[in-house]
Amino acid sequence: MKDEQTSFLKLPIHPAIGGESEAEWLLGIGPDWIKELCVQKHLKQLGGYSPGCGKYFSISYLLQLRNDQEWMDKAVRIMRKHYQDKNSRNKGRQ
Repeated sequence: MKDEQTSFLKLPIHPAIGGESEAEWLLGIGPDWIKELCVQKHLKQLGGYSPGCGKYFSISYLLQLRNDQEWMDKAVRIMRKHYQDKNSRNKGRQ
């Protein structure tokens, strides 16, 4: 873990709003997951979705999702399908 990530996760009280990095750290997922889950409307960001703009999230919302096994299961299924579709498109190009 990076020092910045470690110090954020060890905070006794987190800030109310966080960006993509904080969402990745709290949920334990990668940056490509954040983008795709927002596009699929499975991860709600503050201020709505606008392509190319920064994404901000409520930390309390992220902490709830972190403990929601059904939400995590659906997120994994969404990403699995995303990668399968992406891989099948790439095979067609070869």
